Amino acid sequence: KAVHEVALTEIAFVVLDNVSLEIVDKKSWLIKPYHSDLIYDPKAAEASNITKEMCEEYGEDIKLVFKEILAMIKKNKRGSKKPILAGQNIIKFDLEFIENLFEYCGQDIYKHFDSEVFDTMIWSRYRWPEEGKHNLAVIAERSGLEHTQAHRALPDTIITANIVSQMISNFRGN
Repeated sequence: KAVHEVALTEIAFVVLDNVSLEIVDKKSWLIKPYHSDLIYDPKAAEASNITKEMCEEYGEDIKLVFKEILAMIKKNKRGSKKPILAGQNIIKFDLEFIENLFEYCGQDIYKHFDSEVFDTMIWSRYRWPEEGKHNLAVIAERSGLEHTQAHRALPDTIITANIVSQMISNFRGN
């Protein structure tokens, strides 16, 4: 189970202003091992180049990171509506980590976020139905965006935010 058994090694949040669709805040954290029985998936380490040793040396305490995430949400909240989570393949992968992070830290994620989640992979399938691939690098290329440092949380989250911004702008008729 993500976070409880499989280690959360890195997390990033990027905030888009819901009117201008510009990035107004961003932050990433490496997570220090938070209990001794965590599974560190070698495939994940290979893809991200993040080792358990890096997390031990440079990581931050998961509960302190969680408090910073809550502060970021509060700082960037506009009006009475809850923010919406968005991500690349978020529904099938990252959402479990995010939901379980909140659970691990004793909070209900949907107290802080809307239950609707935007997934750029799904949007890409609607936007380019004739195309076979819908991974982040391909969607970025189709969107005219350069994607560097793949599989690291902050660069992936920034490029995803830019894709979300473009897609919402298109939905709005721009």
